[in-house]
Formats: sequence, C-alpha cells, structure tokens
Amino acid sequence: MGMKNIIRTTLILLATFGLSLAQSIDSVKVTNGVSFCTGSNFSVTTLTSGSFGVGNIFTAVLSNASGGFVAGTTPLIVVGNAGIAFTALVPNVATQGAFYRIKVASTNPVTSTINAVDLTINQTVSIGISSTNACSNIPSLVVTKYPANGVYSGASGAIGNSFYPSLAPIGLDTIIYSIAANGCVNSDTVIVNVIQTPNTPQISGNNVICQGGLSNLIIGNVNAAYTYNWFNGSAQVASNINSYDASSAGVYNVVANNNGCSATSQSFNLAVSIAPANMQIIANDTICQSNNPILLSGIPAGGSFGTTNVSGGYFTPNTAGDNLVTYSIQNQYGCVFNTTKNIVVNPKATIIFNPIAPVCSNAAVIDLLQLFTITGGSGIGTSTFSGIGVSGNSFNPTVAGIGNHSITCNYVDAQFCPASQIGNIQVLGNSIVNFTIPQNICLGTDSIVLIGAPTNGTFSGSGVINDVFYPSIAGTGTTIITYTIPSTTTSCAASISIFKFIVLLVSCVFLVADCF
Repeated sequence: MGMKNIIRTTLILLATFGLSLAQSIDSVKVTNGVSFCTGSNFSVTTLTSGSFGVGNIFTAVLSNASGGFVAGTTPLIVVGNAGIAFTALVPNVATQGAFYRIKVASTNPVTSTINAVDLTINQTVSIGISSTNACSNIPSLVVTKYPANGVYSGASGAIGNSFYPSLAPIGLDTIIYSIAANGCVNSDTVIVNVIQTPNTPQISGNNVICQGGLSNLIIGNVNAAYTYNWFNGSAQVASNINSYDASSAGVYNVVANNNGCSATSQSFNLAVSIAPANMQIIANDTICQSNNPILLSGIPAGGSFGTTNVSGGYFTPNTAGDNLVTYSIQNQYGCVFNTTKNIVVNPKATIIFNPIAPVCSNAAVIDLLQLFTITGGSGIGTSTFSGIGVSGNSFNPTVAGIGNHSITCNYVDAQFCPASQIGNIQVLGNSIVNFTIPQNICLGTDSIVLIGAPTNGTFSGSGVINDVFYPSIAGTGTTIITYTIPSTTTSCAASISIFKFIVLLVSCVFLVADCF
C-alpha cells in the first residue's frame, strides 16, 4: 500500500468517528464593546478549527478583575456543541475592574482560548426599594431606597428625588427610581398605594351633662368605609362606632381611620355638673305626731321640698313612722339634684275618757286612772290630771262641789310626746226629803193621804197604795213608810222612812189621846 492510500484510509476513519486532525478554538472576541455594566450582556463570537467530538460542550468563563481564572469559577454560560456566537450576562457580583477576560473551553477535545482584549466591568449600583402605602395628606414621602441620590419618575406625584402623595391620584401609582453611577444606569419600580386620608371629624353634642347623665357625641359626614375610635385624653373609650355616649368629664377626640390613614378631630371638652357639696335638709330627726307643722330648710337654699306631708315648706307630722322628705334643686344647666331625709314621726297616744253617771257631792273619791284609758304612743309614759277637786290621780266630789267639772288628763310618752283629753264629771247636790204622819194611828182609821216634800217622790211600805196609807191593810204594830225622790239634773235621789204604830181599838177617843 502506498503512502497516499494510508493517508486516505486514516482520513476516512477519522471522518467516520467524527474526528478531525486539528480541533482548536482559534479566537474569542467580544463584539459589543470593551466596557460593560454589571447586569448588561456580553456578545461573544468564537472561531474554531476542525470538527469537535461527539458530546463536546463549549463553556464560557469570566476571569476575576485581575484577568486570572480560578478553578471552580461559575461559568458565564454553557453554550453547547453548536455554539459559535453567544450572549452572556455580566454578573452582578462582578467587582469594579479593567482587566477582565473571557475564556471559552471545550470538552472533546479539552482545549480553551482566552480573548485577547481586556474588558472593563463597571459595577451597576444596586437599588433597594420596596412598595408601600401612602396617605393622601402627606406632603412628601420618603420611600426607603438605596442609594439615596437617584430620581423619581413615572407617577404625577414623582418630582425630582421626592414623591408627593398629595399630588398623586388615589390608588396604585407606579414610580420609577433611577440612579447613574460609574457610567452605568440602573432603575427599579415601586408601587405606592395612595390612600385617601379621612376628612377631619367634627364632634357635636352637649358640653355639659348632669351627674349620672350622658352626652351623645356624634360625628358629622360619617363615611361607612372608615372606622372611628374615641378617646378621652389618651385613653381609648370606644372603637368602630360613629357616636359615643359619654358619661365622664374630659377632653374627647375621635380618630377616623382609613386603612392606616387617619385624621383626628378637634378636642371636645365635656364637663359634668355635680351635685352641690353638703346638700342636705335641716330638720329634726324625730318629731311628735301631736306637734304643729315645722318649717323645713335646705342647703343650698332655693330648692323645693316634696312629700305627701309637706306643703309650702312646712312638714306636717300627720303620719306616724318613717316619712321620707325630698329636697330638690335645679342649677343653671337644668340639672336637678335631690337629697332626702327620713323624719320619724312618733305616734300620738290616744286618750279615751270613760263617762260615768253623775255623782253626789258626798260620794267617795274617784280614781281618775280608771276613767281615762291611754293607748298608743311610744313606750310607757306618765299622766297628770288637773281640774277643780283633783288631787294627784283622784277626784273628790265633796271638794269639787255641785256642778259640771272638766277634768284634763295630760299624758307624756317615753319619747316626750304629749297628748291630752278632757272628761266631764257632774256632781249633784244631796236632796232634803221629808213627810209628816201621826205617830199613832187607830186601826179603824179609814185612810191617810201621804204628802212628801219635795212633791216629786213616791211612798212605799205596808198598807201604802198610790201614796195613800190604809191602816186596816197595814194591821196593828209598827209599820215602816218610806218616801223616795229620784235624782234630778241638780240633785241626787233620796229617801226617808218613818215608823208608825197602829192601835188595836175600835174607838180610841178616851183611851189614846194621840190616836188619829
């Protein structure tokens, strides 16, 4: 076999197995410049010779800032086996430097080539910015950003290096924040949600309330989308309500809130009108039911009294027991304050006089304690009596004399409450009664008409019929004849008895000189 045939056979074999005689990466060129910003792209063109083996992979690697390559460096891009030209991202982690190179390497066969021109990488400033909310009443907003020397653009409220929510429309506003450094320009966007700030709430209500009362504080032009929180000073007293019933004095405010944007009302001063100090009723704690009405007084003056037993400022102790008296006073705010006092009315004793029949002037002494009955009152009291013929607890008719006599019983119970009663006792004079009749009467005497003095009496005894004495009926012996007169309005009843002797003779003319 000649030399030509050997060479031809070798070339066929190489072609059959996908190999060439001279596989190489001839050059690596960056075609879009020599100065780049981090985050931009390299445009790279690679020239190769020969056919690379099956499974070959081209990989581009960026050097460090000094142009050196360190094992394990993360590839810029894995191109594959078909790559001749490619685009690779300039890493954001690359530091500032002017000696960067790009090396392209293959895996079948293993070979590599570095570009011949130094590349400059300028670090693009990283921007740190986040979306946020802003209230529409904020004059300007400081959006958290890094670095701080960039400018805003985009939304209508973005002017220069500031954002003005008060100039921006309500809702979501997109702002572009840009910064130039090292010849590189970077930008980022932020979404600012401009929220409508509530109008300043206006509180209305009574500025003065009475002690124990309420002032209904209300807000004008309530927006149902907002929440309203109420404060007394720094203390929150209510939340999420449009009105508040205030009962305590203080300085009230209401804060209207719309998704974190708030407006505080003007201060509303509320005073509580309290009852006057030392308000009281001046009166005795106890009083007797028998007392006259008493004049009440109150502190402070100018009020009015009320109860069933009070009229014209006077308390009349008509009802025994507890009597609750009310004193009311109204101030300039229309507040009415009341105080009460319990006045205990001690019950009045009841004295009943037990009438008796008229008594004779010579009658026995009368015990007055038996004539006056005392009930009620408080505890055990004492009685005293007065009147003509009275001595201690007794009435003496003889001393009093004939006539009507008023006897007064004065009683004082254990609470020193008095009661009195008057009773009347009539004292009658003693009557003088008499009648005459012969001492001896003959049995034969027909009858004798009996006449007494005074003439309003009646006769009684054996042989007496209708004030006529019949000796024949009486019979012989001693007969008792009694003359009785009844009591009158001025005198007592009285009687007199006379013993008469009747002689048993048919004729007594010469025998008994005294015989009638």
